[in-house]
Amino acid sequence: MSIFKFDNPVTGQQVEIKGAPTLTAGQARVIFDQQLKAGSLVGLTTGDVVSAATQAADGLAGASAQLAQAISGRGGSSQGALQSTPAVGDLVSQTSSVFGRLTNTVLRPGALPVTNGINIADFAKQGAALVPIQGLSVPDVTAAMSSASKLVGQGASAISNDLGLGKFGLDAQQLESAGIIKPGTAATLLNQGQNTLTDVLKSPAVWTGKDGINNLDSLLSSVPKQDGIQQQLMSQGLNSVKQLGIPTDKLSVASLTGLANNAAKSVPDTMAWANGLPLPADIQAELDTAARDGAFAADFATFKVDDDMKAEITPLPAENTVDRQTVDAASKRIVGNDKVPEFSYGAQPPNERVTVLALESKIALTSAQQTVIERQLVEVRKTVTPSTASEGIGILDELLGRIALVDSQYLEYKRQALQLNKIQPGSGDAILAKIESEFAEVAGIRKRIESTLAKLRELVGQTTTA
Repeated sequence: MSIFKFDNPVTGQQVEIKGAPTLTAGQARVIFDQQLKAGSLVGLTTGDVVSAATQAADGLAGASAQLAQAISGRGGSSQGALQSTPAVGDLVSQTSSVFGRLTNTVLRPGALPVTNGINIADFAKQGAALVPIQGLSVPDVTAAMSSASKLVGQGASAISNDLGLGKFGLDAQQLESAGIIKPGTAATLLNQGQNTLTDVLKSPAVWTGKDGINNLDSLLSSVPKQDGIQQQLMSQGLNSVKQLGIPTDKLSVASLTGLANNAAKSVPDTMAWANGLPLPADIQAELDTAARDGAFAADFATFKVDDDMKAEITPLPAENTVDRQTVDAASKRIVGNDKVPEFSYGAQPPNERVTVLALESKIALTSAQQTVIERQLVEVRKTVTPSTASEGIGILDELLGRIALVDSQYLEYKRQALQLNKIQPGSGDAILAKIESEFAEVAGIRKRIESTLAKLRELVGQTTTA
């Protein structure tokens, strides 16, 4: 028996082609290429075998649609996106580096310029989100949608081949992911540019009827339905990238918002972008812009948009809502036993004081983490030598990710303190002052880590050249 091995360019996994002893490498390559084009390799795991006897036939239209979606990396079903990206286990070891890249380069405030940031009018114009999404509140999701719509710059009733459909510029793969058009539409009708998006979507045959959307006009005429699709894509996208190894639970709200906008566009592209893998220049620029502007939008909604516009009501502490004497008399009549001690309803600390204490405790813990990071930095700077510079770079890269996490934690505490001030003006002032002080210290630590990294990388470069 002849066995030939080929690397799947979609998944990076190795596939074996088995055949008769007379099977040549060229014939095996033809079989492999046929299966790749037909889509029958989608979903295979490392070690799976494609038999020449059973798999040589070209076809499998359903798999072809799935593969085309996976190769394009532009949407499609969530399952297809997961299949076209390395498995979760392959990405576990990359979690730290992915987090560091996201928080220290792509999504760190000031790391990338804001292209077209939202303003008050943009936020007010965007309809409020229906529900929170994985760590993002309703105002956060609303801000993300506002940013995504502003970057497209197209009206809800418009469609174009360049920008896509409606206010979010939805493409065929996104519509497939949301279940609005039939699976395989993009692969069979838009593959290699034989048709245009506008022509394909004008056909009533491609629509599934989900949510009452039976044709192009029914979607272009409904802003709420477009908003709902965008929210669904954001939620699906975040679920998928989390499964694939991106530590969404460690990201700040701003970073998570930017990531959600990208994941709504394409899960495979977002994974490549998050891992720093090469992408076409236009896609790289599009994802950078969507992420940075989305992160800006979340911060803008938190610090610049008032509660009335967010459609949020801040609950105020309730006082004197019970007639204590009536309740005491009733409880005595029910219990009726002198051996049972009476309840003591002494003065309780106000709600805001409990929140302040909790925040102070969190800040103290985060500050301790910050101190540990700084000590480790000092130790590296003391002990590193030219021969251990590469190891030092690895340690400092990890410290950079950890200090970014500390920074995002302080940002969350700042949000909570500002909310506290809305409930009880002035109650969060001391915490805000402490947080600003910690922000300055974190910035100093980050700068020292980055400068040390630059020196070590220069030292490694000199050693390699020599």
